[in-house]
Amino acid sequence: MKEDNFVYTKEIIGNLIEDSLPREDPESDEPIELINRLLNLAEDSYVLINWPESQDYMEEEWFNEEALLSEESSYFVPLKRILNNN
Repeated sequence: MKEDNFVYTKEIIGNLIEDSLPREDPESDEPIELINRLLNLAEDSYVLINWPESQDYMEEEWFNEEALLSEESSYFVPLKRILNNN
């Protein structure tokens, strides 16, 4: 099974935040919350992939269930799938 790069990336960002913006500092609360909101939104975000790049994803087993046709051969692909595609 392919490593979940999206989860791994979120963990890396979380660790970097913890190291650079300690929770004990009240001034760091807002930036930490904004970054956490962005990461949570990214988990459910889609990216428009145009032809011919969209063809690279069409063979993936998740493609028919998760990708959304935009126009002709352009698809909205989940961001987390793009990070996992090697």
